[in-house]
Amino acid sequence: MSLKDAATQRISAACLDVVLKETIANIFSQPQSQWPSADTLISTVAYGLLSSNKTTGTSNLSQKAAVAEAKKWAAAVDLSSAAAVSAKIKSDGGPTKTVLLAEAWHDKQIGEVAQAIRLQRVATQNAATPLSLILIAGPSSAGKTTFCSKLSMHLRCAGIKPVTLSTDDYYLARADPRHPRSTDGSLNFETVEALDIGRLNVDLNRLFKGETVETPIFNFVTGGAEKDKTRRKSLPKGGVLIMEGIFCLNPKLTPQVDRQAKFGIYIAPLSPLTLADGTDVREDYVRLVRRISRDFLHRGNSALHTLRKYESVRAGELLNIFPFVPDADFIYNSSLVYETHVLKKTVKPQLERISEEEAGPALYKLVREMLAFLDSFEEAGAKAIPATSVLMEFIGESVFE
Repeated sequence: MSLKDAATQRISAACLDVVLKETIANIFSQPQSQWPSADTLISTVAYGLLSSNKTTGTSNLSQKAAVAEAKKWAAAVDLSSAAAVSAKIKSDGGPTKTVLLAEAWHDKQIGEVAQAIRLQRVATQNAATPLSLILIAGPSSAGKTTFCSKLSMHLRCAGIKPVTLSTDDYYLARADPRHPRSTDGSLNFETVEALDIGRLNVDLNRLFKGETVETPIFNFVTGGAEKDKTRRKSLPKGGVLIMEGIFCLNPKLTPQVDRQAKFGIYIAPLSPLTLADGTDVREDYVRLVRRISRDFLHRGNSALHTLRKYESVRAGELLNIFPFVPDADFIYNSSLVYETHVLKKTVKPQLERISEEEAGPALYKLVREMLAFLDSFEEAGAKAIPATSVLMEFIGESVFE
């Protein structure tokens, strides 16, 4: 059986979500010379299954372990389901205690990451290439910005001096002829080739040599790097560089840095909650709710605008992010058991404004699914959420912005 036939059979049997089906179909619409390897294709299918909560036995054990650990914690604090969280908030007279529990769990995880990095630094301190680059990767709305800031503080407390760098500043200008395009001719930002990999690696090597580097500042309004502005970066002796971005685990991004010098972290909101029908909360739905809230409150974009981008973003994740999760040294779970209860107040009215006529049948089906998902959660206020919470990325007033 050919690779194409095997993949098609596997997908049909699993009844995958429409976005994953279309992603695989698009792969095989390309010339055969551009088909991915069997391993990459298998990873794409496996992660699509896991993220869609429709696993059939093929999934990544590390992510499954992360979800299992989260469920163990949730059970210990009696917050295993969306209904249990709602009941807890009611019995406590508000969400404060639930919020504090969830935030404490995040702090525990970050402490564990910092300790793992410290131990690897010690183990490689006399090596030819000691640990010097922390890579933080994850899909859209995973919470990378807040995690990067919090991890920096924990490393400082451990005596390690971090310097941060965002790969978002290395996007190729929209007018750059090197910028990859989708099959319809539009610019493709969901692939690692959309970044100026050459310049990034030159800057990394200079930083590791102790040089001072003027790094670019990408302007997402103009679609290119600022002409008269840069960020001056230098790595102190014994310091580490923390680099965050959706493609950071892809080895194509940092080919000139030895694997031993890297510590990879994958971040995603892998919710431990179950719904009334016994199914687990979908990770991609958690992120989509976050993104709708952020895009509306921070950027003035409608929910329909965000949903129209969902297919291309999801396809990019399945092909360019999820297959590299097994290369991570640590998985950080950014889910918060109370977050959908809080975000519902903003997101539900936005979805309810969308008509089938303006969305179209296929997209309106997703609107209905999201509204049904939100109905599993009772609204809660945001007053008790600390300004250091990852959720503040999506509702505003984060101290890290």
